[in-house]
Amino acid sequence: MSQLSSRALFYIATLATLALYWAGLKGPFILDDAFNLSPLQNWLDGSSSAREVLSNNSSGMLGRPVSMASFMFSAATGGMHPFPFKFGNLVIHLACGLLAWQVTSRMLALDKRMAPHANLIGVIVAGLWLIHPLNVSTVLYAVQRMAQLSSLFTLAALWIYLSSRTKLDQGERRAAFWGLFVALPLATLAGVLSKENAAVAPALCLVLELAYFQQRPRPRAVGVFYGFFLLLPGLLVGALVLRNPDQFLSGYYARDFSLTERLLTQPRALFEYIGLILVPRGERMGVMVDDFQISHGLLAPSTTLLCLLGLAAITIAAIVLRKRAPSFFAGWLFFLVGHGVESSFLPLEIYFEHRNYLPMIGLIVAVIGLWDLVPRSIASPERYAKIGPIVATLVAAMFAWVTWGQVQTWRSEESLADQALAGRPKSIRALMMKAELELRQQHFDGARIALRTIADDKNQPARLQGWVSLIVVDCLEKKNGSAAYLATAEREFSPPVRMSDALSYDTLMSTVQAESCGPQITYTRIADSIERLLAQAEAQPERSKAKAMMRMSAAKANVRADRWERAQMHAEKAWRGGGSDPAMGAFLARIYVHNGHKEAADRTLKEVSARVRQYETMANQELDSIRALIAKMP
Repeated sequence: MSQLSSRALFYIATLATLALYWAGLKGPFILDDAFNLSPLQNWLDGSSSAREVLSNNSSGMLGRPVSMASFMFSAATGGMHPFPFKFGNLVIHLACGLLAWQVTSRMLALDKRMAPHANLIGVIVAGLWLIHPLNVSTVLYAVQRMAQLSSLFTLAALWIYLSSRTKLDQGERRAAFWGLFVALPLATLAGVLSKENAAVAPALCLVLELAYFQQRPRPRAVGVFYGFFLLLPGLLVGALVLRNPDQFLSGYYARDFSLTERLLTQPRALFEYIGLILVPRGERMGVMVDDFQISHGLLAPSTTLLCLLGLAAITIAAIVLRKRAPSFFAGWLFFLVGHGVESSFLPLEIYFEHRNYLPMIGLIVAVIGLWDLVPRSIASPERYAKIGPIVATLVAAMFAWVTWGQVQTWRSEESLADQALAGRPKSIRALMMKAELELRQQHFDGARIALRTIADDKNQPARLQGWVSLIVVDCLEKKNGSAAYLATAEREFSPPVRMSDALSYDTLMSTVQAESCGPQITYTRIADSIERLLAQAEAQPERSKAKAMMRMSAAKANVRADRWERAQMHAEKAWRGGGSDPAMGAFLARIYVHNGHKEAADRTLKEVSARVRQYETMANQELDSIRALIAKMP
C-alpha cells in the first residue's frame, strides 16, 4: 500500500477516535484527580509558585514534573475544569497513535514476511490501538496523562532506536551515535519524569534488537549502549533495593497482600488484561477493580498455577520461534516488559487498566505476528493483502462499538458507579462513590445501603471504612451518631492500618466540627477509637505511611479533645516513623509550643525547615507562624 493510502487510513482512524471520545470530554474528575491536581489551584490562586508545583508534589518518587508542567498548561488555558485536561489527554492519545504507527511500521519492515505490507500493518495496529475500549479509562481519567506521556516518550525512544540501529548497520555511525547516546536517553528521561515506568524503554529496545537485528557479531556501539543504559541502571536499582528495601517495599505494610501474594496474583491479572484486549467486554472494564481476588498460593485459586504456566509456555514458544516469527516474539516480549514496573514487585494496587496503555501495542503486534507461522502455501502475500483489511475492519468495528459505550459511561459519576457495581458489586471504590453521590442528593438511606454493603461483608478486610462512614451519614442527616458503630469498627478491625482508615477518621472529625453529631460521638471518643486500632496494629512498623497518617489522626483528635500530652505522643511517633512529610513535623512543633517545650519545638522546627525548600510558599508561611510562636515562649 502506498504511503499516501496509509496516511489516509491513519487520518480516518484519527477522526474516528475524535468522534468516539468527544462526548466524554466533559465528564467529571474522579477518584485521585482532585488530590493530584490540587496544587494547580494553589498556583492559579497565587498561593504557590510554579516551581513548587513542578518540584514538590507527591506524584511518584520523582515528582513527575513533565506531567505536572502539562497539567499547568491545561489549567492556565482552560481553568480547573475537566474539559481542558481530558482534551489534552485526547491530543496526547492521538500523538501516541502516530508514534505507534511509525514504530510498528519500522519493526515490521524488518520482518521478511511482513515487510511488503509493513506500512499497512503499522496503520492497522495504530488504528486498533487508538479506538480500543481499554484505553478509555486512561484517556478520560485526567490524571492518567502521566501514563500517556510516559508512553509517548517511550515510543519516541523506540522510534529513535530503530532509526539509529538501522543507520548503524548502514555505516552511518555519527548519526547513529547521536540517536543512541543523546536523543534516546533524553527521550527516556522525559518519559521517566512523566511517570517512572518509562524506565523500561532500554529493555524494550533490547527486545527489538533480539527480534529484528539477529546478525552476529553485533556492532560494538550496541553493547556499549546496553551497558550504559540497561545493565548499569539495572545494577544501580538492584543495589538501592538491597541497601534500602523499605524505600521500595514499605507500602506492603498497609496492604492486604504480601510481596509473594502480589507476585502470584499478577499472572492472573495479566491474563485478565489479555482477555479484555482481545475480546473487550464493557461490563468487565473500568477503574474500580479493587475487588480483584488475591492469590494466596499456587492453587489458591487454582487458576494461579495455570496462568503462571500459561505465561511461561507462551514466552518459551516466543523464544523458540524468534527467528521464524520475530514479530510474535517482539510483540509478546514488548507486552511483558511493558508491564515490568507496575506488574512486578512494587507494592502498588493489584489491577489497573491503564497499565496496558503501552503494552497493548505489543500484544496486538504479537497476534498479527502469528501470521509468520502460517505456511506460505496458505498465507500468500496476495491473500494477506485481501484478508487483512477485512479482518481489521471487522475488529475495528467491534472495538468502536464497545468504546462508544464506555465513553458514554464516563460522562458521569453516576454511570461509572452503576456500571462498576453491575460487574463488581463488592468494589469498595464503587460503593463509596455511590454513597457519595447519594449524599449529594441527600438520599441518606441510599448512602447507608451502599455503606452497609461494605460494613457487613465478613470477607472484606477494610470494613472499618463502612462503619465510620455510616456515622458521617447520621451526622449529615442531623441525627445523633452512634458510638456502637465505632465499637463494631474496633471489634471487627483487621490489621494492618490502611490509608482509607486514617482518611475515614479525618472525614469523621471534619464532620463533627461542622455538624452536631450528638453526645456519643465526641473527639475524646474518636481519639479512644483510633488508639484502640493502633494498639491492635502494634506489629505494623511505625514507618508505614498509613500508620503514620493514623498517628496524625490520633494526634488531631486528642488536640481537639484537649488531651495535649497524648497528642504529643502520637505526633512524635508519626514524625519519627514517617517523618518525610514536613506537615507532620510542623504539627508536632505546634503541640510542643502549646505544651511549653520550647527546646523541642525549636529543634523540630529546624528539622522541618531543612526539608522545606525556599520556593514552597505556603509551607514557609506555616513555618514563619510557628517560629513567631516559639519566639514568644518564655
